[in-house]
Amino acid sequence: MDGEFVNWLLERLPEVSFVGANLTLPVWGGLGAASILGIAWFIMQFWANAKTIATNPLTPEDLEQLEKRLLEKLKPPSGEQIEPERQVTQSKAAKRTVKTEPDAAKEIAAGDLKDGFDALKASARAKAAEAAQEWRDIGALAYDRAPQTALEAYREATRLDPSDFGSWIYLARLEDRQAGNLGAAKAAAEEAAKAAQSDRDKSVALNDLGNVEVQAGDLGAARAAFEEDLEIARALSEANPGSAEAGRDVSVSLEKLGNVEVQAGDLGAARAAYTESLELARTLAEVNPQSAQAQRDVSISLNKLGDVAV
Repeated sequence: MDGEFVNWLLERLPEVSFVGANLTLPVWGGLGAASILGIAWFIMQFWANAKTIATNPLTPEDLEQLEKRLLEKLKPPSGEQIEPERQVTQSKAAKRTVKTEPDAAKEIAAGDLKDGFDALKASARAKAAEAAQEWRDIGALAYDRAPQTALEAYREATRLDPSDFGSWIYLARLEDRQAGNLGAAKAAAEEAAKAAQSDRDKSVALNDLGNVEVQAGDLGAARAAFEEDLEIARALSEANPGSAEAGRDVSVSLEKLGNVEVQAGDLGAARAAYTESLELARTLAEVNPQSAQAQRDVSISLNKLGDVAV
């Protein structure tokens, strides 16, 4: 039950008037619970209708007149005739606008085009942002069990809100793994780097970009991405020396760089990268002896180094 209505009802419980007749406190006291609830339900429905009327005071006739004024104000200043197809489109737009954004429609109809259209744009952006979040939610839910749906969801999310870093990252990964579209994956990773809100965001985007470049066979571009990623990871680790996550980011970046050097045939550079990665992995494993991930990182680094030791 509406909380505002309940407070209103309680304040007036001793004396409620219906068409001039008062139900005073003794009358209320003589009514059964079912009767009181019935009367309360009637009042609540009346209350809800009153609130609806208050929030949408325009009658159908008012809306029709507003629509006419809006279309009149938006006629070409030269007085030329609008082609029939566009006239139909504009008429439908006016009909929708006066219903959904009557205040903005009134401003435009009154000649205040700037404020009116600014209000319409602000409303459209708000609706787009809300829709983008709904698509992100679909993508997050579908990512593992329905990846094609997740791919479609993140495509829509980035179209509606291109400023969201996470949407671009997940889209890049899905374009690669689900669609096999390296060009789209690269473009999404590059957009993620632009949308990054922090240095770590950018590091993640560069790591994903480097992975795509490796698959595309562009080792020079992959090396550049991983080197920039490593530079950011080192700076973050130095700023947070106690952070296991920051330390591991450096180790992983070194490993990725070593992988590129192996493919490029520079085993010396690969060995140097793998050695430093192993040292960091061992340090993190010693600090976190219960971490299965830390122990696994040491094992991987040892295997990598072993492959280039001979």
